[in-house]
Amino acid sequence: MDADEVARMFSLMGIMSALMPMIGNPAYRTLFNHTISYFPRSVLILSSALAFWNGTLNIFLATQKDQMRLDRNGEDR
Repeated sequence: MDADEVARMFSLMGIMSALMPMIGNPAYRTLFNHTISYFPRSVLILSSALAFWNGTLNIFLATQKDQMRLDRNGEDR
């Protein structure tokens, strides 16, 4: 990956980190308010699913890091 691509990825991660509280808090609150009468632990299921997804993506990226070290010509650096 080129330096500008790394910078883009970090900026995307920064933007997503800033947006997550604005998206996550209402999502959790809405889910909890709709399921409190019959399944109040649904937020734990959501948290577990998101953590599993995050772990899966991290494992995928860790196994593919050799592919990411290629330059624009397809040659290993």
